[in-house]
Amino acid sequence: MGYKTAFQSVYTLLNNNADLKAKAKIYDFVPEDAASPYIQIQFSQALRGRILNESEREMYFDLHIWSQYLGSKEVLEIIDLIAAAVPSEWFEEDAQTIFRDESGWYHGIITLKLYDR
Repeated sequence: MGYKTAFQSVYTLLNNNADLKAKAKIYDFVPEDAASPYIQIQFSQALRGRILNESEREMYFDLHIWSQYLGSKEVLEIIDLIAAAVPSEWFEEDAQTIFRDESGWYHGIITLKLYDR
């Protein structure tokens, strides 16, 4: 699996989940007029994997969740939907952050980890 295939896998899993799709739009490139809430998939990095012969890579994707809802409730609901949509080994439970952006929107960031074998 290359980088493009891994990205497409993440997008497809998220976009094909009816509950998540009903709650938020999913983007690679976010249009300026995007309605709240939405998720932006960003490729973060690829590192050497666990196998010593370097036949494996760890790929990290950051998912940015944006919401105009007052409070973090909607972002947390979307994180739960993402966790239910992706394989459990992809979900980095300790890798999530939520804060209020200077724009007034709530911004959640979670990281998914995939292995390219």
